[in-house]
Amino acid sequence: MIGDFHEVSTAFGNTFQYPLIFPRSSDTVTEAFLLSESRHSRGKGWCIMALGIYFAHAGFTPEKYDNTIKQLDAAGAGAPKGRTLHVALESNGEIQVFDIWESQEDFDAFGPTLMPILAELGVELKEPMVAHVQNVIEG
Repeated sequence: MIGDFHEVSTAFGNTFQYPLIFPRSSDTVTEAFLLSESRHSRGKGWCIMALGIYFAHAGFTPEKYDNTIKQLDAAGAGAPKGRTLHVALESNGEIQVFDIWESQEDFDAFGPTLMPILAELGVELKEPMVAHVQNVIEG
């Protein structure tokens, strides 16, 4: 695992041990959140850590991926709150997924919708690789 991430998200039955919000100065928690300026920076005193999550589940074929996307769309979860990037990669007939999430809480809220769909399709769930996002460059 990367850094201090010792466990998998609650979407997989556990909770991360790594704090996603950390202080950058001596501002109080109340001041930092009341002065929130954007989704990336909560005031001048706190920084939100985005999560990069890479899934490589066994048996997740392109057909099962397409079916998963259709079921998520039908459930109103095709573009879940907090997911800022979704990339599906195909290699050797299996799909791997890389997502960026704004928060652990948003990712955890998505799990109860996604996990039963994957189980129903017979996808063998593997532990995802999780890391905090250092940078994203577009283009």
